[in-house]
Amino acid sequence: MTFAPDELTAPTIFIFYRGGWSSECRRCLRRLQDTEWTLRELGFEVVFLSADRPHTLRAETQLADLDYNLFSDSEMKAARALGVAYRLSDSTTERYKHYGVDLEAATGEKHHELAFPSAFIVDRTGMIRFAYVSPKLGIRIEADDLMNAAKQLLGPTAQSDGSRLADTDK
Repeated sequence: MTFAPDELTAPTIFIFYRGGWSSECRRCLRRLQDTEWTLRELGFEVVFLSADRPHTLRAETQLADLDYNLFSDSEMKAARALGVAYRLSDSTTERYKHYGVDLEAATGEKHHELAFPSAFIVDRTGMIRFAYVSPKLGIRIEADDLMNAAKQLLGPTAQSDGSRLADTDK
């Protein structure tokens, strides 16, 4: 996936998570499911990015019955560009392996990098209008906080029930 701001057809929310192997990340995805539908009704695209390889993501969505736009950032290009990539120490990488998580197998890469839990709202021009980054791996953006940030960007066109009054981004 290559990010090209001129190809955005709607304001887009990018949510980074470590990978489908992380039970914490899977729980976060499930918590965001209802919010994602409401965000789409408001006119946002919602994209989830992980370090998992593309074929792993396809299997993940089928097994978990997820209806998300999941994209692979296994080379960490997007995460690096947005400043949310971090490299795991060799000892942490070995500890992950001990628990059954082989990052090289999951990502298809040898960089041993993952993305901090983060979310970005980008308008149609490619301008980042909201950013959330947690340096603590166990802390993710709350669905209500993401929804509030999105509604704030829409201004008075977003009603309290989540419905949209007008398309202000055209």
